[in-house]
Amino acid sequence: MTRIATPLRVELGLGLACVALLAIGLTGVPRQQLWVLPGAHHAPWCLPDQSPTFLFGFAALDQATGGVMGAPTECEHGTDQSNGDTSQKTTTGVATYSWCTNSPSFTRGQEHWMLTADGLEHWFGSPESPRPLPVVRGADLRHLCLV
Repeated sequence: MTRIATPLRVELGLGLACVALLAIGLTGVPRQQLWVLPGAHHAPWCLPDQSPTFLFGFAALDQATGGVMGAPTECEHGTDQSNGDTSQKTTTGVATYSWCTNSPSFTRGQEHWMLTADGLEHWFGSPESPRPLPVVRGADLRHLCLV
């Protein structure tokens, strides 16, 4: 078998063309896509090593309601009211915690549940509890109780 000699200049030109095409191809791909691991999902409000779960009052409320709350889809986080209240979305509704009354509640459409010192309350309609809840924590400059 006879091999035809190619000039070094042609081989070098082909090599440079391949490198140029590779560079052009890589610049068209967003960098972020190169480093995302398949299946890795970071839930809202969660730390990198954390996954959504019910904790403390939300866990007690979930147990008291027999699983009506579904599964959490995000981690518990503060609300935009800057009063110490927290919330957490679930597959069936939204759980909220009132700092001033120390009461976790859950809303699913017009249906509401709240865990109070007297036990589980359940009602339909207005998101406000049908009876006034006592303020168990005094307001301070960080936690304004607007109850």
